[in-house]
Amino acid sequence: MFTSRGSGPGVRRRARLIAAASVAPLLALTLTPSALAVDETADFGPGKYTADLLAGAKQVDVGDVEVFNDQQNLYIEVLPDGWTIKEVKIYVGDDPVLVNKAGLPVLGKFPYGVGRLPAGETYQLTLDLREDLGVKWGWPWADTQVKNVAVKVELAREGTGEAASAWAEGATFFKEKTPANGQWFSYLIQKPGKGHFVDSPAGGLGYTTPRRRSTPGPTSPARSCTSPGSRPRSPSPATRSAPRRPNTG
Repeated sequence: MFTSRGSGPGVRRRARLIAAASVAPLLALTLTPSALAVDETADFGPGKYTADLLAGAKQVDVGDVEVFNDQQNLYIEVLPDGWTIKEVKIYVGDDPVLVNKAGLPVLGKFPYGVGRLPAGETYQLTLDLREDLGVKWGWPWADTQVKNVAVKVELAREGTGEAASAWAEGATFFKEKTPANGQWFSYLIQKPGKGHFVDSPAGGLGYTTPRRRSTPGPTSPARSCTSPGSRPRSPSPATRSAPRRPNTG
C-alpha cells in the first residue's frame, strides 16, 4: 500500500490513481452479476424469436409468431398458415401471466389483441418500448428489458367450419399435462447497434476484405427459426424453472 508524507500535487495525483485502481474492481463486480442475471432469466432473445403457433392437445403447427424489437418498439406478429384469425389475445409485461386457482391463464387480463380479421390477413402488435413497456437502456435498468409474453390465437378455416385454438410456442406450459391450455416465455429486449439487422446476433455481423476478416464475437445469438440451431427447445416445465413464478387470482 502506498503511503506518503505531505500534500503536494504529485502526492494528491498518486492518491487519486490509487483510489481509481481500488474502485475499478468493485465496479466490475457490481456490473457483471447484472449482465449475467439478465441472460440467465430470459428464455429467448436478444434478436428475433420465431415461435411455432401450436394448436390443440396434439400441438399441431398452424403458423408462426415473430417477436423482435428495434430501438423504439417491440413487435409481435401473428402469421397463420392457411387459417383466418378470429381473435388474438396477447400478454406482455413485467409481472407473471396471471392464472386462476386451477393454474389456467386469465385471458381477460391480456391487455392487447384484435378481433376477427379478413381471410389471409396477418396481425402485428407494435408497443413503444418506453411509453408502453417502461424499457430503459443500461445495466441499472436491466430488469426492465426482460418481458413475459404469452400469445393466444383463435383460428378458423373459411368454408369448412373448422376451428382451432393455438398458442405461440414458449418455454413453460401453464399446465404440464394439458399443453392445449397454453404456454408462455420471457424475452430479452436489447438495443440494436447501428447497422445491425433485426435477425442478426447481438454482436453484429462479420465482414471480409482483402486484408482483414472479422467474425461476430461470443455474444448471445439471435433466437430465430431462420438460422441453423436456433429453434427453441420444446417446453418442459418439469426440468426448467420459470423466470418468474405465476401469481394466482
